[in-house]
Amino acid sequence: MSERDDKVLKALAAMADQYLTVGDELDTLSMAAGQNALRILAVEGLVDYDGGRCGSWTKAGRDLLARAT
Repeated sequence: MSERDDKVLKALAAMADQYLTVGDELDTLSMAAGQNALRILAVEGLVDYDGGRCGSWTKAGRDLLARAT
């Protein structure tokens, strides 16, 4: 993955964490932008998401968030 891609994923993960975290879950609030964000993060293995309303961080996603701060 390029350095640019890594920066973009970190930014997307940070925004998802800030705006979609509800308790221990990521809740898209049934918004297309939230669903698209979780789909992208799922493709990269950062969240578990089946296309519904909610998802959760994987270990890789939590590690990425720790590096993003």
